[in-house]
Amino acid sequence: MKNASIIMNGESNKILDRQKTEAVDSYSTNPSSSVPDLAFWIISLLQLGTLVSASLVLVGSVSYLASHGFEPRVYQNFQGIASPFNSMAEVMQGLYRGESLALVQMGLLMLVATPVLRVTITCLIFAFSGDITYAFITLFVLMTLTYSFMGIRP
Repeated sequence: MKNASIIMNGESNKILDRQKTEAVDSYSTNPSSSVPDLAFWIISLLQLGTLVSASLVLVGSVSYLASHGFEPRVYQNFQGIASPFNSMAEVMQGLYRGESLALVQMGLLMLVATPVLRVTITCLIFAFSGDITYAFITLFVLMTLTYSFMGIRP
């Protein structure tokens, strides 16, 4: 029984490899197809957005620890503090003032915005290419993301 599943997995891998090869061949025989180019740009966008946001968070964290890392902490009574950055305008003002926590907040906002930008670009690509079904699916995903960021509770 175990050998049969191994053989089946091997066969399914061969089928998947053949389908991938056929897909690549169909793109390479159609020079007007820009799907691989678009995939490259979307992957590059995600990598760049992640790299920039991670860099902002790292620089902001190091800056914060350099200025506040040696302050004594008392852990017996925990008291939370309100976030000084509740809007994009406050984050921008904090960046203008050179606050390290604003830099961390901007990095986190960019980390969230990167996949949202990817969904937006993908939706536009599907719409302009005439693939209405996938355009509506990605538009639904984009509307769901937008709704989730509004913070509306039922």
